[in-house]
Amino acid sequence: MPDNFSIFSIEHCIILATIPASVVFLLFLSGFHYVKARTIQIALAISLFVVEVIWYVFVVIQGWFRFPEDIPLQLCDVTLWLTVVSVLCKNKFAFELAFYWGLGGTTMALLTPDLGFQLPSYPALQFFLSHGMVLIIILFTVFSGL
Repeated sequence: MPDNFSIFSIEHCIILATIPASVVFLLFLSGFHYVKARTIQIALAISLFVVEVIWYVFVVIQGWFRFPEDIPLQLCDVTLWLTVVSVLCKNKFAFELAFYWGLGGTTMALLTPDLGFQLPSYPALQFFLSHGMVLIIILFTVFSGL
């Protein structure tokens, strides 16, 4: 079994297809009602926050954290936190940055992941979950009119 993730494998294509399907499902679930859509949006942001905090704890417990290389200052990390802040604080400027950086950077990270882990390892799942949730939140926010 290879150590690295295969780009555009069946698993990768399924993951990529799950993101727009999730947005469509959540839009139908909200029924385009403001209160329902806002509740879904907040739940997604809190879930993303929890997923990311669990990841940082996991990295530290595994002894993988190296200072200063692993400080979360990559574009996708900043975009992730801007997405959470924009939803929870209803900050328009944070959302605009998250929108452009998320559609550009996070989409590219999902299309061309540089993983040293094979699915279904936790690091690979966490990568796709966190990056995918950023796109789901951004697309859901735009299409629901929030």
